Amino acid sequence: MKRVGSLICGLLLGAPLVAAHAQGPVQQAQMRYLDAYYIADTKFEVGTTVDTDDGDGFGARLAMPLGDGGFFFGAEFQSADYRQGNNGNGQSRQTRVGLGYQTPWFFYGLAEWARHETKINIGGTNLVDSDEDGFGVHLGTRIDLFKYVTFDARVGYVDVDDTDGLEYVVGLGFNLDPHFGLFADYRVNDFDNDANGNKVDVKQKDVRAGLRFRF
Repeated sequence: MKRVGSLICGLLLGAPLVAAHAQGPVQQAQMRYLDAYYIADTKFEVGTTVDTDDGDGFGARLAMPLGDGGFFFGAEFQSADYRQGNNGNGQSRQTRVGLGYQTPWFFYGLAEWARHETKINIGGTNLVDSDEDGFGVHLGTRIDLFKYVTFDARVGYVDVDDTDGLEYVVGLGFNLDPHFGLFADYRVNDFDNDANGNKVDVKQKDVRAGLRFRF
């Protein structure tokens, strides 16, 4: 997990250098898109008690500029279902709404309200049943590397009630024409939960792919 975070941090720090030395019209990708995606694979882990497999789900996210000053509105919703062995199942939902600012230097910042709902049931017992609200702050980069390829990387901190930690996202978009495209990304939530006075690792890993409309 730390290797994933270090890689994404390195990509963020190196983004302006890549853009400055790349051959061709590399430019910052605009925060102006609507995504609809399928979660092809997802895992949810809580300490040594819960370790799900064979999960999937769906989601949507929006980024929309607010005027010409670099500010943008962001929103995202995703829902995932999990299975653990023959007698375990669960669901997680994440809802986020925020305000961001895209700088002229290939970086953007995003602050958001976040709501995480999680239920994990194994053998008829609810091992996890939480409904938490809080906030997230993120630093990211979105670059059109080529005419048809967009690179996206982001690292952030999320704090929802008794759960907090780092979030990492890295992905690629493939632009079929000026308005429509495909994308795939990998998101990791590397959190700690201290609801009972003892810290427990809470991890969620999502592989997501879908359609992108750029407006």
